[in-house]
Amino acid sequence: MFREGGYQPAANAGHGRFAVVDAVAFRGAVSMVSASHAGEVPALTRSCLESAGYAILMAARPALAHTWMERHQTTDGIKAMRKEFTTGAIREAIIAKDKKLAELFDRFYQEAIDLGAHPNIGAVAMSAILKEDGNDTQFLLNYLHPDSIPLDMTFKHTARAGLCALFLFAQIFEARFSLLGLPERLQKLRTNL
Repeated sequence: MFREGGYQPAANAGHGRFAVVDAVAFRGAVSMVSASHAGEVPALTRSCLESAGYAILMAARPALAHTWMERHQTTDGIKAMRKEFTTGAIREAIIAKDKKLAELFDRFYQEAIDLGAHPNIGAVAMSAILKEDGNDTQFLLNYLHPDSIPLDMTFKHTARAGLCALFLFAQIFEARFSLLGLPERLQKLRTNL
């Protein structure tokens, strides 16, 4: 992989690594939401979606594996990485395979951001409680969200993001997914997204 003269990508460079990174991010999201930590989940689901997105982008444009691996070697490398690895570029790579999947990716990626993958009011509001008692007003934040609408919403978001990532990897590893009989099983789950 690393040779004199820099990174020399294999034909499928990055795809398998991103599948592992994706699985770890998804498992982290499931662990957090299962422990009633709804507020921390969107950052992990965003990572899950981005890992799958980077994999499909590199599958469509294999030369980007070099850009991705060498991004920290120079200032120009960082600039090239930021220019090439955008959600717009990921979306175009997904559209080339499945337009509806691109729409779902956009929807769930934006949902992750809106729910708090980037610090914003959505993340704070999900955990906020405003208590008013006469002239006294308290602004409280929940650390845990047991049996709550935010928790239910986050469970659903986590499942959607994970399923979307699986569909993205199915576009890359078509033969492997078919061998395991996954396309039919995933299609059944897709109807509920």
